[in-house]
Amino acid sequence: MIPIKTDLCCDLCKIETIQLFFDFTVWFFDIFRSWSLHFSHLFHSGLFEMVVKVYFSSLSGSSKVKKQQSELLTLLAARKIDFESIDLSDAINEDARNAVFEEVKKKEKSLLPPHIFCDDEYLGGYDEFYDAIEMEELETFLRLPGEKPVRNVLLHR
Repeated sequence: MIPIKTDLCCDLCKIETIQLFFDFTVWFFDIFRSWSLHFSHLFHSGLFEMVVKVYFSSLSGSSKVKKQQSELLTLLAARKIDFESIDLSDAINEDARNAVFEEVKKKEKSLLPPHIFCDDEYLGGYDEFYDAIEMEELETFLRLPGEKPVRNVLLHR
């Protein structure tokens, strides 16, 4: 705690000191809040975690691509997996679009979205995502930390 000097020469000095202390406190909490909001996606129980990024296009003319993108985003949200969605058709994301396309070309994959990354590592597109779901390996595919969740499977005879 910061001590406030009480033997100041006049009431005006006391008011200025209190105002300075208040201004500093507000400034400090504004900085802390903006930092914590900006970097909150990096922390999980005090540890850094990987960031899943889904690159999609809101302007796709293909109904197949639109359906795949919608399924992928809906499944991630339904499973409560934290992810960042980035619209490649938005002019603001031009640098991201170029970087994604370069990485996808290196892997000799289709340029059609959606594209899934873990931080800067290309994981695959919709087909790889779908295969991971079918094999019950989605958490591993997305490089999520922790153990694979146990799924209850009922077998009928």
